[in-house]
Amino acid sequence: MLDLQEFTGRYVRLVPIRREHVQGLFEAGNKPEIWTYMFMKVRSLEDMGKIVEDALESMKAGTEFTYTIVDQQSDRIVGSTRMYDYVPKHRQLEIGSTWLTPDVWRTALNTECKYLLLKYCFETLHLLR
Repeated sequence: MLDLQEFTGRYVRLVPIRREHVQGLFEAGNKPEIWTYMFMKVRSLEDMGKIVEDALESMKAGTEFTYTIVDQQSDRIVGSTRMYDYVPKHRQLEIGSTWLTPDVWRTALNTECKYLLLKYCFETLHLLR
């Protein structure tokens, strides 16, 4: 099991997802263009609630580790990202299922999200891939 911790950078803070994030995640994700190529769709607050509940169940099972992305400058929720398919035996995991509200697309936020997660994966978990 991974140690679920908060990651803080210059532009973003990654916080393990919680039920209290549903409203903020819905406000950030209530944009149809986000979901065009995603396996999930958000059309209502209930949809976001289901996504959060599923993420919490997966975190409890130790199969996925979902983070709420908070913009450091505005202190508002702007999206979510995950670590999943963790195989300690092979020292590997995947990062993805990331979505961001459109007004932060093409900014440093996603780059820093990935940097913080990759740094943790390679420097703390000593993963190979």
